Amino acid sequence: MTFKIADRIHETTTTTGTGTINLGGAVAGAQTFLAGIGTGNTTFYVIADDDDWEVGVGTVTSGTPNTLSRTTVLSSSNGGALVNWVTGTRNVFCGLPADKVLVKDDLGHVGIGKTPVRELDVFGAGNVYIRVDASTSSDAAIEFAENNVLKFTIRHDASADTLSFGQGAVTSPSAFNIDANDNAGFGVTPESWYSSAVAMHIGERGVIYAGRASASYNGIFMMNNSYIDVFPSFKAIASGPATFYAQQFGSHGWYTASTVAADASVSFRSIFNLDADGNVIVGSDALATDATDGFLYIPSCPGTPTGTPTGAGSSKAMVYDSTNNKIYIYDGGWIGTAALT
Repeated sequence: MTFKIADRIHETTTTTGTGTINLGGAVAGAQTFLAGIGTGNTTFYVIADDDDWEVGVGTVTSGTPNTLSRTTVLSSSNGGALVNWVTGTRNVFCGLPADKVLVKDDLGHVGIGKTPVRELDVFGAGNVYIRVDASTSSDAAIEFAENNVLKFTIRHDASADTLSFGQGAVTSPSAFNIDANDNAGFGVTPESWYSSAVAMHIGERGVIYAGRASASYNGIFMMNNSYIDVFPSFKAIASGPATFYAQQFGSHGWYTASTVAADASVSFRSIFNLDADGNVIVGSDALATDATDGFLYIPSCPGTPTGTPTGAGSSKAMVYDSTNNKIYIYDGGWIGTAALT
């Protein structure tokens, strides 16, 4: 069933009552509902005689005779209800109801379905949707200008299937972009993420992402220079090192990776973890005897410490005395180890 309108549709009817109208054929110089609208399709109709009238939406059906159902009454001389037609001949034709007219008032305001109070005013009974529909493989955009100077644009890029918001004539990437999988990018087009994640890219390399509701690894994650295209494989956004912070199931983890090429696989190593029970874990692998990285560093001072730490609850301050080769812990006073050798 399709809604259609057409020109010069005008027939007569002698049907009585409030039911479906039997159509009596086109008047001179007009066409029938069947010819202009087609069977099974709906249209606006007007039924009128010298005393009463009815405007509505009806469905055309071919037959002997052809008929027009009075599906929805929009207005009528019977207080907006179906008119109970009596004996006589009436005109039946296609019309355009007043509340369906595109109105341009004396101020240049345009109203759809109502008298406008703004430059463009749209009214609908229930939810109202406004669509910008471009042909296949063509972009669609809404532009905002000031005195004919383009200021902002909302644009759908058909080839990339992204929605972009930005200043001037937007070309992707713009100030803000959303791809077909709901991933967002500020100043960039988001990378192609795996389907169980939703991500936000900030600039060239900044990323915040989370698992979708169906993902078993829900959490919030922050990365620099990395994304996931096929879980659980990480890839580099650009050439360089990468970092990763994970907050998941009550734990926190910090990870890092060495420099790799753009789009190459990234292998993160654990640097620091705070689990849900409050345990602190530094690193994840045993260090080689000739290791040059991966150490825990603590502050040092050139001699026995004498200051009183500000304190952090029941935690204890620690420092290395680089002159006497001792480690000190403050517990109401400084307690030091024997000289380390």
